[in-house]
Amino acid sequence: MMIRHCELDESPELPANLHIINNLFKSSGTGQGLYPDWTNVQLLQRLAPDTLRSRGKSVDGANLKVSGSGQIIVAVIQPIETKNSLSICPKMFIFFALIVLLAMLGGPTSARANDVYIAQSSAGAGNGSSCASAAPVSFFNNSSNWGSGSNQIGPGTTVHLCGVITTGLAVQASGTSGNQITIFFEPGAKLSQPASTSYLLSVANKSFITINGGINGVMENTANGTGLANQASTIAVQASGAHDISVENVTCQNLYVHTLASDNTSLGPDGCYYANGTSGNVIIHDMVMHDVRWAVTITASNGASNFQFFNNEEYNMDHGLAMAEEANGVAISNFSFHDNHIHDFANWDSTGNSYHHDGLHIYMYCPGDTRCSSTSLTGISIYNNLFDGDFGVNNTAFIYFEGNEQNVAVYNNVGIVASGRNMNNGSCACGGTNASHFNNTWIGSGASQTADLVGLSGSGLSIKNNVITNAAGLIYVDATGNLGDPTTAMLDSNVYCSATGSNLYRWFGTIYASHASWAAASGETNSFQQSTCNLSSTGLPNSGSAVIGAGANLASLGIAPLDRDTSAGNSRTPVARPSSGAWDAGAYSTGATAVRVGPPSGLKATVN
Repeated sequence: MMIRHCELDESPELPANLHIINNLFKSSGTGQGLYPDWTNVQLLQRLAPDTLRSRGKSVDGANLKVSGSGQIIVAVIQPIETKNSLSICPKMFIFFALIVLLAMLGGPTSARANDVYIAQSSAGAGNGSSCASAAPVSFFNNSSNWGSGSNQIGPGTTVHLCGVITTGLAVQASGTSGNQITIFFEPGAKLSQPASTSYLLSVANKSFITINGGINGVMENTANGTGLANQASTIAVQASGAHDISVENVTCQNLYVHTLASDNTSLGPDGCYYANGTSGNVIIHDMVMHDVRWAVTITASNGASNFQFFNNEEYNMDHGLAMAEEANGVAISNFSFHDNHIHDFANWDSTGNSYHHDGLHIYMYCPGDTRCSSTSLTGISIYNNLFDGDFGVNNTAFIYFEGNEQNVAVYNNVGIVASGRNMNNGSCACGGTNASHFNNTWIGSGASQTADLVGLSGSGLSIKNNVITNAAGLIYVDATGNLGDPTTAMLDSNVYCSATGSNLYRWFGTIYASHASWAAASGETNSFQQSTCNLSSTGLPNSGSAVIGAGANLASLGIAPLDRDTSAGNSRTPVARPSSGAWDAGAYSTGATAVRVGPPSGLKATVN
């Protein structure tokens, strides 16, 4: 079924006292919601009594909202199956939505203030009823205005940010499970300072908060960086001690603009999201982050779980995401990093080697940077990411592990080293205990890539279907710290190409110049090395490529994202791999050239 969409010339009249949010539709296909088989939800339009504003942002599920100010969110839904078509234009859709909502709740309800509008200074009536009558920042930052009263901000409230706000905002209270407090950027809204020395927005020690940038929300500094008025450490979202936090659809930019190698300014703590201590449930997605030293830094408390980072783009920085710990007895679990595009860190090169560039850096240490069994991160999933562009000279790796990482799955990633560059610790220095590395494509820079392109250590390694090509050092498997003996690693159906030099393979400290000697030492099966993999510049296999049909079929593992090829950093639609028969080695599947299609525009329909 296909649901066609329309666009309104004018908005309908909606009840002024109706407030309903949540979960009419689910895209996960888990059997929840009214229509569990519908997927690929696009938040297309938000209708209010006087305005129509395009949103165009992806969401995990469609929230249909009719609020006290008479607003409704309209979703366009593309189902999995397209057996027939149904046209639901806004008039019909709104009527349907109201009928469903009223039936579910038994009629209109009155509620306390669920929408509060905040601007830098008071506007109009100053009662917070709209951007035209916005309350000032001082209202938001005053704890007496937070609570369960009819005119207070509390669980279930959406705080709308209007215009350019130049004063730091501090959330004064927490939401609750199922009734989060939402900070929503109206079109054109910004949190902007020359150089915030504390934060742009603080949720420190709070919980159940969603920060939603809408269509173009921005957090920024305007005068901080090399040769600018300020050289300060600055934080956009201060989240230390917070949990159950979601940040989405925000552009975080220019927190520190680094432009000269002579700039060795000592910085930190800083970043678009900084959390020194959290019990988990942190979700950061659909963000653009650029020109900042460390974009995201998270340290967690013992027992913390559920950290999700996806559909983000990061560039012009020193670190994309650092998941860190340096304490005794801290066990953290369930970390996912997927569908991100991480690129171009060279502007943070410095003459003093002050900054070491990593796309994703996980380090789990006890005090003194010592590896120990009591501190660990377990349950790590890293997939569908694209690492490319110029990572400069002072780089470490695209993905870099230190310490104690356990139960790791790294698959469907693409890493491309820029011409003339050497990733000093390889593209992926990311082993761990019980670590699986499947269907990744790692492309070096030829003779310039002198460090091993892939470096893995730990017990219980499973390395299958990878393409490792164009480097003077292709792969090492070795022992590191307390991660265990890697001599039991299972290597199968990997393809090695375009190798230069004699230090191509390293197995447990011994270097091998030929694939035959490597395979004999490591026990690798069903793999080969040849002069070229015949890939495009983006890693797609060309016609006749050696990687076509060279992989083992891993469908039996039951890893849903692996049953499709890569999204290459959310830039393309993954294509299904065959349920039987050989797979292609590497992140891409043969003929997989589908391009992500954005929401339609320029369509009109008139509501009579």
